[in-house]
Amino acid sequence: MLEPMEPLDEDAMLMVRYRDGDAGAFLTLYARHKGPLYRYLLRQVRNAGAAADLFQDVWSRLVATRSRYEARAKFATYSALLAALGALPQEQREAFLLHEETGLTIEEIARVTDVGVETAKSRLRYAIRKLKKSLLPAEIPVRSRYGREGFEQHAINGHARRLG
Repeated sequence: MLEPMEPLDEDAMLMVRYRDGDAGAFLTLYARHKGPLYRYLLRQVRNAGAAADLFQDVWSRLVATRSRYEARAKFATYSALLAALGALPQEQREAFLLHEETGLTIEEIARVTDVGVETAKSRLRYAIRKLKKSLLPAEIPVRSRYGREGFEQHAINGHARRLG
């Protein structure tokens, strides 16, 4: 049986409004989260230039993916996940997104990216570890399509068993 969803926080509602075409909602989100998000990124990478680049990347990703936004967690969680994804090396980010966004298997990821199965498996494993490490110290509750158990527990339980 599905658990009822928690009521949306105000920022998640703003993101839904932005997804549905309200540009003013985006401006409000940006004004509220630009400082905290930048400080979070700066703590993660400890370099102002890299933090500024990631900051730009997060907001660009948010704009680019707004049509797929589903309000399953607080907006801060969503933006932190985008930030953590941006901090991953390109190959790991690609493997993670191919697996999570498109549902490709390890074997399919290997074919698409033209690498061996063990390389694809390794990239996905390292991506999950880095995301977990990046998100947990900030005590950001990560809830997504994985429901109550959360992303980090899904990563530990599900992927660890499959990846060996």
